[in-house]
Amino acid sequence: MLKKIQKALAIPGTKEAALKDFTTTFQNLGCGEKSENIAKKVFGMISRIHNLNSFEKEIKTLWKKEHVHGKTIFQLIESFLKERSSLVADEIKPYLKGVQGKILDYYCGDGQVAYFLHKASGYPIDGVDVRDFLHLDSIELNFSLLSGEGIIPAENGEYEASYVVNILSQIQDSEYSIRELTRVARKKIIIIETMFEVQTDESDWGRLFLNEFLLMQCFMFKKNSIFGDYKNFTTWKKRFRDYGWHCHQEKDISLGNIKQRLFVFER
Repeated sequence: MLKKIQKALAIPGTKEAALKDFTTTFQNLGCGEKSENIAKKVFGMISRIHNLNSFEKEIKTLWKKEHVHGKTIFQLIESFLKERSSLVADEIKPYLKGVQGKILDYYCGDGQVAYFLHKASGYPIDGVDVRDFLHLDSIELNFSLLSGEGIIPAENGEYEASYVVNILSQIQDSEYSIRELTRVARKKIIIIETMFEVQTDESDWGRLFLNEFLLMQCFMFKKNSIFGDYKNFTTWKKRFRDYGWHCHQEKDISLGNIKQRLFVFER
């Protein structure tokens, strides 16, 4: 991770572009006129980073110390992430229309996306992840832990559909995950993944990586996240096609400063 940070910061133009993105992110959080100053502080901390554990303590201290309109940055981030989950659910919901059976939220995290989907449409959703994050928000969800080998605790074809949000590019063995999703999902898999703006532009990689670092390491504190290995849309379609899935629909979506693409695979 540290080598990837150094690589991103060394790419010409990346610092300026990422700092501008950070400022926009803090404006979206509701930091107002403090946005640029907070963005510079965070960017400076990332530029000096030498140990991820020390960095996490430092960033958490900043989030507790900084106040905007009587709220800590921690509180603003919590609201921001819930709004983001709501937007993700809104993007996924139309493609679940007509699904009658159970749905799997693969790597469900704190369960917010499942919560908003269930609240809006009453879908029966199960969640699986490597850790139980649900207690953080008191979300009620039929939850199971993934085994150490990554096996989904479900029968073959138990789910009519599954969705996966920004996970496959962060898993060490995503090929195994695609095989497991193919085993348990009968008809449909929906994925959302980070995409390049310009597929061969190295500076775009650096900007994407730093924006995702801000989200994953500074907002969500996902220590074990592995990101930065972004695929283009052709690669994702081929990987699922190899397991018998047809890309029925796809669309670009925008979640903050990170470009995403949604794919709907069917069989």
